[in-house]
Amino acid sequence: MSSFDVEETILIFKEESKSILTDFVHQLTNYEKNKDVEIITKLMRDAHSVKGSAGIVGLADVQKLAHSAEDLLAEIKNQQLSDEKVAENIIEIKNIIAQISTLISNFDENGSFEEKISEILKLLPTLKTDKSFATRLYKITNSLNPENSEVEEILKLCSKIFEKLMNCDKIDNNLINTLSGTFKILRRVVCEHSKSDDLFFLKQRMSIAEQMIDVQVKAPRPCPQKTKSNITDILKTLGQGSIRTLRIESDKLDKLFVNVGNLCTVTNKAHNYFQNMVDITAHFSAKMFELEKSLNELNILVKDEHNSAEIVQKLTDEVQKNKQNLAEIQVMFQDYEKINADESEIFLKAEKYLSNILKTVQGVRMLPIGVILHMFPRMVRDIAQGENKEVEIEITGGEVSVDKKILDEIKTPIIHLLRNAVDHGTELPEEREKNGKQRAGIISVSAKKSGKNVIISVKDDGRGIDFEKIKQKALADGILTKDEIEKSKKSELLKLILKAGFTTQDYVTEISGRGMGLDIVDTKIKELGGKIKINTEQGIGTEIILEIPVNTPSVENIEKHFEKSKKIVVIDDSQTTKIYFSNLLKNAGFNVFSYHNPLDGLAEIQHNGCDLLISDIEMPEMNGVELISQLRQDEKFQNLPIITISMLPVEKTQKMFGDIFVDVMLNKADFSEEKLLDTVNSLLN
Repeated sequence: MSSFDVEETILIFKEESKSILTDFVHQLTNYEKNKDVEIITKLMRDAHSVKGSAGIVGLADVQKLAHSAEDLLAEIKNQQLSDEKVAENIIEIKNIIAQISTLISNFDENGSFEEKISEILKLLPTLKTDKSFATRLYKITNSLNPENSEVEEILKLCSKIFEKLMNCDKIDNNLINTLSGTFKILRRVVCEHSKSDDLFFLKQRMSIAEQMIDVQVKAPRPCPQKTKSNITDILKTLGQGSIRTLRIESDKLDKLFVNVGNLCTVTNKAHNYFQNMVDITAHFSAKMFELEKSLNELNILVKDEHNSAEIVQKLTDEVQKNKQNLAEIQVMFQDYEKINADESEIFLKAEKYLSNILKTVQGVRMLPIGVILHMFPRMVRDIAQGENKEVEIEITGGEVSVDKKILDEIKTPIIHLLRNAVDHGTELPEEREKNGKQRAGIISVSAKKSGKNVIISVKDDGRGIDFEKIKQKALADGILTKDEIEKSKKSELLKLILKAGFTTQDYVTEISGRGMGLDIVDTKIKELGGKIKINTEQGIGTEIILEIPVNTPSVENIEKHFEKSKKIVVIDDSQTTKIYFSNLLKNAGFNVFSYHNPLDGLAEIQHNGCDLLISDIEMPEMNGVELISQLRQDEKFQNLPIITISMLPVEKTQKMFGDIFVDVMLNKADFSEEKLLDTVNSLLN
């Protein structure tokens, strides 16, 4: 664990505990008012979580106090106390919470001399593999304030040594042993009031050690002197050594992420206003489409030989008049279409920039899961030692990255799973040997990526879950009847151990026995939108698998904002039809590219592709048959869904295309919006 990791772990612990404890007293007050047992259940979970986290950072006093708070809460939850006794318990719990808050506030800042020396002795061996711990050791040593002046001088020398070790290429093992011996002596002198150690010779030894380090540290190379430096030279020099890494406070990153979400919301609103304009014009374009159909029908009547010359003249005049009106409206729509295209391009660019910002921020928020996994070996060893068990822990998949928020949230569930694996799962060494196992139990924690989820497994090779005990407990607590138990499947019984207060343990320890651990895990994983799976075999072991989204729900929601809809290309030389179809399909949620010129539409498909083509048949420069024939010759577009829409009868259209495959042929005369959208959806799904 690097010194940065240690500081980060303590910081996370403090922030998390402060948040829990701030709400704790408030929730107790709520309980006094309405006597809601669910509040007590939640507080038991919170106390259990603080107790587990305190174990990771080595705060034994906090662990004991949190355990006492659990005891008092458990008494209240049983609802067998008098009102007077409940009130006494609540007062005592509040006092305990105040003590815990004080201990946590003072942790790593105003700890005792002995506590800080113990911390130094724990961290010293890690210098062999990670010199970054020198920073942490330097800070702790500087914070020591002994009354003995000789001890103070020795500590100053130690502090200088740690400062110089930050720049050492290699740290000598003998030096680490010397430092370790020195701090052990200082602890005896200050804490045990030992007089047997000669501090004068100890000071001499540390002074020599400092001089030896000076020899190892490379002297900085002298810079060649320039006769004159102007501002251009200075700027060039600065540019060569640009800063590539910055440490960003997580709350600032969270604020940036919130702002990205707000930008997406604003963009959505602007897009909605723009869409309102599209909806209004869609109404006009629909009317224009109907008008164009009517004109085509009038043209057919004009050509009817049975009409008199007078009727033909009137029909011809009406056609010309309406054609002129239609032409004027089409010019207006061409201007609107240009505005529409420009606005669409602006929105596309804005969304592209927002998408890039989101990816950048999201990338910064992603952290390797190893950031929290490194905390657990020490905790597992401490718990095992306290229970006279031997345990080895294996960790894999630390490189898998998840969102920082998710990382913070899954820490507590993993703590509870590991505590259970040691306490419930792993047998005593003698018992394991009798069962043909090695003395030390193996607990493995692994992480792997699966799509948008991370799969975390906590597995032990212990005794497995005893289903008979679950049945006995369920029967004793009245959760299931004897008949229900006999019919219950193992999967149904396993769900019981996830319930609050359910435990097969006969007594309560500082580690377990409340039935809160797995309840906390289940509750938290569900809050994150994940799921939990339990595999167990008696005598073989237990594996608990957590499947959790890599990103928070807020990230998922923003990502959905940028999900691309299906792309449809519309090609029609009629401005009316082109605009009408475009608006209709856009309102249905499709990404539409419309073209008046078939050559432009063909170029768009060939260069950028599409999911569906809707094309007219009778067009200048290139008709629909030529267009589609050219596309079908390209292997990439042999399976492209294509719809043709024309005033020509479908039978005539089919003859024109011959062997060229077209998915659907529609006639404008019997066209309906519902029919077109149904056809489009069926081809794209």
